[in-house]
Amino acid sequence: MNDLIEFLVKASLLQDSRTREMTEYLSRLKAASDVSSIMQYRTYCYNFLQMLEANQIPFPIEAQRLQYIMLCRKEINRCNSELQRLQGKAIIDVMLSQITEPHRQ
Repeated sequence: MNDLIEFLVKASLLQDSRTREMTEYLSRLKAASDVSSIMQYRTYCYNFLQMLEANQIPFPIEAQRLQYIMLCRKEINRCNSELQRLQGKAIIDVMLSQITEPHRQ
């Protein structure tokens, strides 16, 4: 229900071309910042996972190393899911912008 209300409010506000342009710009800026942060964290997790799998980090207990491997994989998957969510949001934002853009004749 909240998503529908947000969509309707955005559609109403985006009727004004200046508001639409500013909203698009800020939305793209925020999306780029979010993607950058997620990718940095995902890269960190991936690199750490590679070191763990190559036994470059010594652990006194093998179970502890395996626990960190599972945690890294979980975090990488969480990053992938969040990137997919952001991709879907970007597509919806573009569609909403196109819907609210005045038709040119």
